[in-house]
Amino acid sequence: MIKFLMKTFETFPSESNFENWEVFNHDIYLKNTEDKKKEIRRSSCLVRYDIEKNKKFSWMENYFLRNLNPLLLKDKTLLDLGSFTGGRLTAWFENYKLKKVYGLDINPIFKIAADEFATEKKINAEFKTGVGEKLPYEDNSFDVVISINTIHNLDIDECAIALKEISRVSKKHSFITVDAFRNDEEKKRMFEWNLTAKTILSVSDWIKFFEENNYKGDYYWFIP
Repeated sequence: MIKFLMKTFETFPSESNFENWEVFNHDIYLKNTEDKKKEIRRSSCLVRYDIEKNKKFSWMENYFLRNLNPLLLKDKTLLDLGSFTGGRLTAWFENYKLKKVYGLDINPIFKIAADEFATEKKINAEFKTGVGEKLPYEDNSFDVVISINTIHNLDIDECAIALKEISRVSKKHSFITVDAFRNDEEKKRMFEWNLTAKTILSVSDWIKFFEENNYKGDYYWFIP
């Protein structure tokens, strides 16, 4: 699965790779018609939606639910911190019969795309623009909080704050994945492949970091 994901998340994404956020900085989006921009936003949603619908490569199936019963999510509320354009979250709503899903990411374009796709799919969803260091939600707002390959895009001090915020807004269950390595070879591959992460630690250092910040949720690694 890791090889599939690394191919999907290219280090130097092309303007036609709708999986990556960089497509919205290319002329193919910026200098196009409004109808074409909407088509590109929908294509961005569909890439992650299709990954989750094909459970062979699903983040939810292969990471968060690897040791849990999918019924854990039925009729629950879920926040995806780093939801991008909402395709992944829309698929989760459909796959696991969630009560309502919430998505947060930093770019207003992501929210526009996510709102459009959620409306098309007729799901109960709410998307906001914001940052992980200051989540715009009350304490204990969500049954489940998930953040996939997101908080490591912060520097280490901000990352610590984001962990505390995840714990604050979660009623019980939280799950994150972060870039990590176990040896020098994996470290080399990670830094060659990495595009946006500011905090990349060894597995042992991440575990120590979680303990120091009193993060008691579940976690897993993205290792090249």
